[in-house]
Amino acid sequence: MSRFFERLSSKMLASEKYYVLSGQLFSSYVHKLVGLEEEVSEDIVKKLILVAQYLYQVDSPKFRKEGASILSMLIEVSGEKYPEVLAIARKVFSRTGDFPNVSLLRSRNPELNFRYSFMSEAEDEFRQELNTVEELNFPLTDFQRGLWHNLVSDQDVITVAPTSAGKTHIILSYLVMQMKNSEGAFAAIVVPTRALISEIASKLYEIAKEQNFEEDLEICTVPKDDGYADKTFFVMTQERLFDALQSGDLAFNFLFIDEAHNIADESRGVLLHLTIEKLLENSLPQVIVSMPSESYKNAFTTLFEDVDFKQEITSLSPVAKIMMEVTPKNRDLVIERLNTNEAVKIPKGFKGTHLSDIVYKLGKGSSNIIYRNQTDHCENMAQKIADKIVDSKPLDELEEAADYVEKFIHDEFSLANNLRKGVAFHYGPLPSSIRVMVENLVKEGRINFIASTSTLAEGVNLP
Repeated sequence: MSRFFERLSSKMLASEKYYVLSGQLFSSYVHKLVGLEEEVSEDIVKKLILVAQYLYQVDSPKFRKEGASILSMLIEVSGEKYPEVLAIARKVFSRTGDFPNVSLLRSRNPELNFRYSFMSEAEDEFRQELNTVEELNFPLTDFQRGLWHNLVSDQDVITVAPTSAGKTHIILSYLVMQMKNSEGAFAAIVVPTRALISEIASKLYEIAKEQNFEEDLEICTVPKDDGYADKTFFVMTQERLFDALQSGDLAFNFLFIDEAHNIADESRGVLLHLTIEKLLENSLPQVIVSMPSESYKNAFTTLFEDVDFKQEITSLSPVAKIMMEVTPKNRDLVIERLNTNEAVKIPKGFKGTHLSDIVYKLGKGSSNIIYRNQTDHCENMAQKIADKIVDSKPLDELEEAADYVEKFIHDEFSLANNLRKGVAFHYGPLPSSIRVMVENLVKEGRINFIASTSTLAEGVNLP
C-alpha cells in the first residue's frame, strides 16, 4: 500500500495544481507571520488536508517532511476557522505514533472535543497503548519506542536522529531507572560543552525527582579527590572525564556519548579516543552513542571495534521545519520556501537591508534565535533589535534579571536594558550564572529575541 501512496504522492507533488495550492497556503502563512490576514478558501483547505494525509502514508522522509510542513501551515492558518483540520491532524499524528503533537493539539485547544467513530477511537487507544511503556509516564514516538526497547534489552546502541526527536530524554530516563534499580553503579555521560553539562545535570535531577530518587543519587560534573557516592553520574566533557580517570581506578556500568558529532573532530577527537580507551581498561559498560546525523557513525563503530552496536536511526522529527529564504528587494521582502518554487512578496516597512530589521519584521510576537559568529556581533544585534522596541513595560522576571546583571556585572552592561525589552545575547565568555539565567528565561518564554553564537545551539536544548 505504501508503494501506491508513494506513486500517488509523487504525481501530486509534480502537478501544477499542487504548486498553485501550496503556494497560496504558503502566502497565507507568511502574511499571518507578519500580522496580516490572507484567507485560504475552504476548497483549498480540503484539497491540501487530503494531500497531507497521503504524504504521511509514505515512509520516505522526503514525503513525510512535506506532509508535515503542509499540515503545520494548515493548522496555523486555518485551524481556528476550520476545527476539522485539527481533528484530522490529531488522527494523522496518532496513526503515525507522533504523540507529542497529539498532546500539543490537546493542550492548545482544550475546548475542542474531537469525536471519532468507535473503531477509530479503538485504533487510537491501541496505538497509544503500544507506544506506552510501564516505566515512563508519557506515550513515545515510534522512534523512541524502538530506542527504549534496544536500551532495556541491554544492547549497545548508536542512535541517529534530529535534535528534536527526543532521544536524549529517553536515554537519560533509562539511565536513571537503571541507576535506581542497581545496588550501586557509575555512569559516564560525555558532552561537548560546559553549557551542556549544566543542561544534562539539571535534566537528570528532574527525572530522578520524578522517580523519588534524587536523594540517593550523586551527579558529579568535576573530578573529585575524596571519592564518589555508590550511585553516581559523571556528567563531563572528555577533558574532565580524562582527569577523573587519571585520579583513580573507576569502573563504569554505562557510557553515554551525547552530541557525539561535536566531540569527534581534530584534537578533541584524539582526547576522546584516549579517554574511552582509559575508561575501557577497567570497565565493560553498556555503550550509548547519540548524534543528529550519520556523518560520524562509522568513526564510532571503528572506535569501539569489539562492540556490536544496535542502530536506531531516523531522519524524522515531531517538529515540522518550514525553511525559508528572505531577500530584501527595493521596498519589499521576497520570502521563498526552500526546495520549492513558492515565493511571496511583502512590503518591508523599513529602510535598508539590515538583518535586525528583517528579524523584527518577521519575528515580532514569537520566539527567535539569531545566529552571529562573533561575541560583539551578538551584542550589536541585540542592541539594534532592542532599539526598535518602544513603550514596552518589562515583566517582573525580566526587571529582576536586569537588576542582577547591573549589580553583578556592570551597571552599564547593555544586556540589562536589552533584557527589560525581552531581548538578550548569549556566548561562551559570559559568566556561567548569566548564561544559565538567560537560557532559563528563553525556556520560560520571557525572551522573544536572542542573538547567539553556536554555544547556544550546541549546548542547550530549547523548546
